[in-house]
Amino acid sequence: MHTDIISFPSQQEGWGNQFLEAVKAELPIVVFEYDVYKADIKAAGFNTISLGSKIEGYDETGLATLPSHVLNGAAMKTIRFLQDLEYRERIVTHNYKIGFEKFSFNALMQYIKPILENLKENSY
Repeated sequence: MHTDIISFPSQQEGWGNQFLEAVKAELPIVVFEYDVYKADIKAAGFNTISLGSKIEGYDETGLATLPSHVLNGAAMKTIRFLQDLEYRERIVTHNYKIGFEKFSFNALMQYIKPILENLKENSY
């Protein structure tokens, strides 16, 4: 493995395939809670390093800024992930289990099966 942590600091992302790839790779995840994350992923219960969901403003170069307490909290949690291997393992295992239970092909089949059965029953 060539990375210790994955970050998604952007304000806008797609549905979350990269997020799920990080879960599958069993890596800690830093995420700015963009709209799709909040709507479709957050409620699943993943444990992430949150950058919050509110931009404080923009600096002179146009880069978004976050409240310092949010950045300090994210930095402290990141340090813990990097230094406390037992904690890291517990969290990434937790996230992996959620990913498998709610977002794997097995989970997909559980969502799709009733739909397909209903279509079969109601087809001519």
